[in-house]
Amino acid sequence: MAVTNFELSSNGTNGIPIDITKATKKSITYALNTGSKWIYSNYPEYMQSDSFIDTNFGAKYLNRVEVPAGTHRIFYSHFNGGVYAAQPLPFTIGIRVYNSSGTLNLIVNKYGTAHSYVNGGGNDYCYTAAMAWKMFYDTAPGTANNLSNFGVGSTWICKQVIQYNGWFTGVIDFYVSKACAITVAAFKNQANASDSPSPYPLLIGTVGSYNPRKMYSGEAIGNSYTANISLDVASIPVETYQWIPTCQDSSGISITGTGNIVPAGTDLLPILKIAPKQNQSAVEYAATMKPLNTNYTPTAEDKNIGNWHLEYNYNFSLTNSGGSDRTIKFYVQTTHTVADGGKCYSIVRQGSTLTWYNLPSGSLNAWRFLSLRISAGSTVAYSLPFKLILGTNASIPMNLLYKTEV
Repeated sequence: MAVTNFELSSNGTNGIPIDITKATKKSITYALNTGSKWIYSNYPEYMQSDSFIDTNFGAKYLNRVEVPAGTHRIFYSHFNGGVYAAQPLPFTIGIRVYNSSGTLNLIVNKYGTAHSYVNGGGNDYCYTAAMAWKMFYDTAPGTANNLSNFGVGSTWICKQVIQYNGWFTGVIDFYVSKACAITVAAFKNQANASDSPSPYPLLIGTVGSYNPRKMYSGEAIGNSYTANISLDVASIPVETYQWIPTCQDSSGISITGTGNIVPAGTDLLPILKIAPKQNQSAVEYAATMKPLNTNYTPTAEDKNIGNWHLEYNYNFSLTNSGGSDRTIKFYVQTTHTVADGGKCYSIVRQGSTLTWYNLPSGSLNAWRFLSLRISAGSTVAYSLPFKLILGTNASIPMNLLYKTEV
């Protein structure tokens, strides 16, 4: 079976309205990769004068997680300046690896960083993160950050020097041969890094409308969902949309490996629960980290609860049993008015190409990101692997749609 006229749309094109209420929902099963940890660093979101690991600037880390042998992922996103006073530049954010016994091997499989000033994103955190993912997928990490037979002690890898105010983001996939501790931390002078740092404490109070306690650093068991979907394009009525829920509707979804999933809400599923690392009392935990409570149902007000930059993998097996060629087109759509100044990014990876789009504010907006022309009369499947990364806050639901044309 031939696939012709492959199209992956360029960034920001093919935005159209689609009324999802007139589309047919397809049931789907997501599998969570529970063998891999997610080290998630987003607190304090805005750097503070005492949020550094230097002994004379707070002796604090941004996140610290114990990981077993295997492959894991780090995601960090922070800002210098903005709501709080900017910290003097330059400084460095990096990963400190602690090995308590024996020897450790570490391999950085993929590594991407970006800065809103350096990468041209201004104060757009979503665009900055998209640039980090682009580097993550498109640039070989080399071997400079790998460790071979590293003994007892600690060392730094994947250091990003911050020379400008603004957003800075990193995504790192790495393998370790044995259990170790992974710390995300910022320093002004590496030589002054504390040997016994503590987690950054919970910030009390708000700055205007900004509540720092809605952000957190923590860990999750798993960092991506995968769905395997078989479609015969000849069986899909022409010009009729079908849709797959990603993080909107609990009906029609089942999940394997659900030990740490927040109970299904009506708006936000599947959501990965992230255990916070801040020092906080039980009362503060209940008040500020309520998405992590066992019986809590998420609402649109609870934004940073785990979907931000979670990866969704879709493995489509496409056949065409009909007598004529068919085109299948794929879309990402949001059904809610976009919050946060219109930031509703989708990041799509197909093959060796990464593209993204900021869905415009509205209730029916969709982005056609992929079009395939499939030849007739074959029963041989064509596998279409692509990744969808939610480049925005989890309070904005998005869905995957497709339709066929003759």
